[in-house]
Amino acid sequence: MTWKTWALSSPDQLRLPPPPAPDSAERATELAEVENFERTPRTNGLALMWQYGIYGGPNVHVLWNRLVSQKLFEERLDYNTPWAARAYATETVELIDEYIASQDGKYAYWAARPNQFDPSITTVFPTPNFPSYPSNAAVFNRATAGVLAHLFPRDAQFFKDLADQAAESRIWAGIHFRSDIEGGQALARGVADLVIARMT
Repeated sequence: MTWKTWALSSPDQLRLPPPPAPDSAERATELAEVENFERTPRTNGLALMWQYGIYGGPNVHVLWNRLVSQKLFEERLDYNTPWAARAYATETVELIDEYIASQDGKYAYWAARPNQFDPSITTVFPTPNFPSYPSNAAVFNRATAGVLAHLFPRDAQFFKDLADQAAESRIWAGIHFRSDIEGGQALARGVADLVIARMT
């Protein structure tokens, strides 16, 4: 990848350890979680919302950008131009670095998806055609939630809950393993911490 990072020193600065081995007991346990998850209309609806509910595609960046605008208005910071500009810049830098870090992991490990282990798994929507580990949804949402929690600390729990729901929706949809989610969230926290440190 030739994209320039901002807070990261390199795309692989925070690279996660490898995912569970395909023939490991841990992978078998994770596969069983996906195979045995009992879907409900609510979990299906939330999985679909996180995949398609924002302009018909997985454009979670639009959601978080709107939340920045909303919180600037609610906190009466929308007329504080330097503060608002810093908030948007921090979020944007984090969006770039989270994407670079997540893709580095995906193409370092080329981890298979649940339905590549068990073709009988029916997913809520088509499985994305790129590697599984780490989960982009876990990385993107948790990293942005971390930055927004720093900018708007009174809403920190709200942001965390939103990011957790987005990450879990990938299990509900049948397209990710638990290690994809947990690894993605760990990576996200690292990216958010670096971006916050760089911007403060």
